[in-house]
Amino acid sequence: MMLIENKVVDKLIDMADKDLYDIRKNCVMTISIVINKVEDVEVLKGLVCAEVVETLSKMLSGNDIAMLLEVMEALNKLLEYGQSHFTDKDGVNLIALKLDECSGLTSLEALQEHPNTQVSEKAISIIEIHFGYEDEANN
Repeated sequence: MMLIENKVVDKLIDMADKDLYDIRKNCVMTISIVINKVEDVEVLKGLVCAEVVETLSKMLSGNDIAMLLEVMEALNKLLEYGQSHFTDKDGVNLIALKLDECSGLTSLEALQEHPNTQVSEKAISIIEIHFGYEDEANN
């Protein structure tokens, strides 16, 4: 895919990590849209290798509802991809592991209490499906 071959994704990630909030937001939204639209496993693998999980995780602490939902949808797709194509010899989803290591899981756990029900329900769903446990507050 041209975005990866031409280092466009790398530039977006760099800008998402360093620039002003509005620029970071637009970069992350662009990355999320690409993830949510692409079907090619090799492209998703390239995005994972480009450290998009870490970049998306950083934006889970924002207050923009549309951005949170877009980022969570992208992370959900990456986690699904990870379960099917990116596991270790014991069957552990390496995307889930990476999300946990970069504090993305902690951010998702916090979003379970978000006042917007779409955000909280999406966070709960991702945790239940990909991390195998339910929100303790709902038990």
